Amino acid sequence: DDEEFDELMCIVGDSFHSPRVVDWELTGTCPYRCKWCWGPKHSVDMGKSMATEEFTRAMTLFAVTNLNPRFVLTGGEPMTRPDIVDIVDHSCGSVDETVLSTTGDLLIKGDRAEGVWREMARRPHASTVAVPLHAASIAINALVMPRLNDVQVDRSEVVAEVFGRAQSLGVLATLRTTVTGVQTSEDILRIPEELDARGVDLSRVRWKIYQYDPYVGPRTT
Repeated sequence: DDEEFDELMCIVGDSFHSPRVVDWELTGTCPYRCKWCWGPKHSVDMGKSMATEEFTRAMTLFAVTNLNPRFVLTGGEPMTRPDIVDIVDHSCGSVDETVLSTTGDLLIKGDRAEGVWREMARRPHASTVAVPLHAASIAINALVMPRLNDVQVDRSEVVAEVFGRAQSLGVLATLRTTVTGVQTSEDILRIPEELDARGVDLSRVRWKIYQYDPYVGPRTT
């Protein structure tokens, strides 16, 4: 509200410069256990994270103090939050671009998934879904991105289904690949071919490639 905004301005003064991109680590909970993960510790669950009202209030303060900000909703797996639809709704209504960084598994079906798609589809060209895929094969992906229950997942199938839904709604899509040393160059360079074979329109996908720095190490255990 106005009092909170005035209080913030009293604290930061005229020297305050709000960042253009804000990453919101909504939770540490995640069904995967990637050793290179730079997200929060997996113990940072709903009981230890900010409540819905705290997130939306903070988002509003960032939105009104900056021009054209981008919010990245990440974690952990943000889709594990029961209030993710409300958070996506608030983000889409507050800033110029909302990026949902998700493993994609929980965005395929269910009421929560449908609610998130509905909110992003309100402003499709200002909404992005970002999903990881680290190799063209199931086996290599399982090494780079192991699940908590050790069940192998066809990551290419998950990504293709999520991107297919995004493209049908006009929502932007970003593919994220982390180079860890486990994959060969062929494992990575075959990813576009694999997605193309599954019906993904590659001309409408942005591909971001990251390098895991072993000298810095992951932030999670």
